[in-house]
Amino acid sequence: SKRIEEFVLELLVIYNSTLIGSSILFVDS
Repeated sequence: SKRIEEFVLELLVIYNSTLIGSSILFVDS
């Protein structure tokens, strides 16, 4: 179960980082 939780946390971090990156790109453009 720990591995699954770590995997989900990593996905959330990547998802949040992509959202922030896309929002920054949207604001810059």
